[in-house]
Amino acid sequence: MPHVGPGVQEALVGIFLETLLYGAFFVISVDCARALRHRMLSGNTHWYMLSTFVALFIFITMRVVVDLKRTIVSFCNPSDEGAIDLGAPASVESIMTNLLLVLITVTADMFLVYRIYIVWKRTFYIIIVPILLCLGTAGGGIYVVYCLANAVPKNGIAAYLRIATAFSYFLYFTLAANVFGTLLIAGRIFWIRRQSARTRSGTDAVTHIVTLIVESAAIYSAVLIAEITVIARGSHADFLFINLIGPLVGIVFAYIIIRASSSTSSQNTSRGHTSALSAGYTGGGHHSNFSRGGPQYETRPRHPDQDPRVTDPVQIRLETMVHTESDLERDKY
Repeated sequence: MPHVGPGVQEALVGIFLETLLYGAFFVISVDCARALRHRMLSGNTHWYMLSTFVALFIFITMRVVVDLKRTIVSFCNPSDEGAIDLGAPASVESIMTNLLLVLITVTADMFLVYRIYIVWKRTFYIIIVPILLCLGTAGGGIYVVYCLANAVPKNGIAAYLRIATAFSYFLYFTLAANVFGTLLIAGRIFWIRRQSARTRSGTDAVTHIVTLIVESAAIYSAVLIAEITVIARGSHADFLFINLIGPLVGIVFAYIIIRASSSTSSQNTSRGHTSALSAGYTGGGHHSNFSRGGPQYETRPRHPDQDPRVTDPVQIRLETMVHTESDLERDKY
């Protein structure tokens, strides 16, 4: 009678949850793509942000396809003893899915470093530690792939422990990078708010962005901590959590772009409209306005002194609260 090998049940649950999260990621990616497309049409294309989105979408999609293929092939081709497993660690599918996971994680960490660099007004020394952590993540990922490629089935537990140790190093670095990066970004935002001469009551755009960044990192970090914990305990549940990382990274990336644009564009549109009226300016210019139902675009006047290139949601544009337009000119892309 057919039976499953060790960890297969947990892996199947993880693949099932991975496909569900990928569906959510795909839906959110549509809105993210619309926002990026609008930037292209308005002549404000940010190529790094666009290339990051495209790369993550390709990597995440490929990993889901590989995982589904492994599952279907495993159930359609059981061993002579009736055992069902997902193949040897050194199989092409195993190496491919883990290599894609490494690419997804490193790409996301690189984008985190870029966000820190922009929010801290291009201060290089601030990103020295995040860069080192990102390099550590890349190194740990390379070590994971190396251990998988050189895993010998006859070594049994020894090979599994070596792979688990490599995964732990990989996860330690990416967890540290995300927690440290989140603290830097949130700390910078809170500092700007404290320096602002304006008092704001209720939940403004800045509060929404801070909440978004902290909560997004908290969800991702929770999955990483769970994965590290189950690896340390030697549980096969690590197959479950590892499959959640890919689409979760994509959801966090796309959602931050959409929500940051939604929160700041309406605020900047209102400010630009007021300043244009007070100056008697009636020229044209496009501002984007994102509603909860998806991005919607409308035309608003733009002040002639406003640099149209300073529109990156990644920058969060908080400097407009406490700095002059000359400061923004120095921070433009």
